[in-house]
Amino acid sequence: MKRRGLLLVSGVILVLWFVSPLWADTDYTLPENPLQGRQLLITKGCLDCHPILGEGGKIGPDLGKRGFNLTLLQVIGVLWNHAPTMVEKTQERKIPWPRFTVAEMSDLIAFLYYMDYYFSYLEEPGDAGRGAKVFAEKRCTTCHSLQGQGGNIAPPLDQVSKYVSPIFIAQAMWNHGPAMAEKMKSLGIPAPQFQ
Repeated sequence: MKRRGLLLVSGVILVLWFVSPLWADTDYTLPENPLQGRQLLITKGCLDCHPILGEGGKIGPDLGKRGFNLTLLQVIGVLWNHAPTMVEKTQERKIPWPRFTVAEMSDLIAFLYYMDYYFSYLEEPGDAGRGAKVFAEKRCTTCHSLQGQGGNIAPPLDQVSKYVSPIFIAQAMWNHGPAMAEKMKSLGIPAPQFQ
């Protein structure tokens, strides 16, 4: 019983030591854009081993399908528990150990939480083939371009990146609505209805 208590106290001290740098930088706030963490996964080489929704490496768990509905301390526990396997794999593949600043770790964790939110509440992403068909049927290409094809009356839609929040899309469409309605009316294009 004493040994278990000693191990528990040692574990708590280790976790507190590990997270103390997060508390030291009190001026740092959560990132405005949770997608910054995705770019970090690319630059740090994480996607060489970990996929996101099947895109990326095949060695580590899929970060887009793994639930991060956890507290920050639980996330630290997951990272800690993952470290021995990751050390082994990085040594086997001769990959340098990725290091993170406090801001980078915040961006990374915000992205993982965002992925959990995105797929918990919004389910799997839509079908790109069907989306292209709807895009054409609704005559979006009259005004908007995508991959260099389509109109140049309205902003190109290439700027909408993967994993962007539907809230951001709704905001952009809402704010763009009056100007868009007026332009569509002048071009004789009926306002599209979406289901």
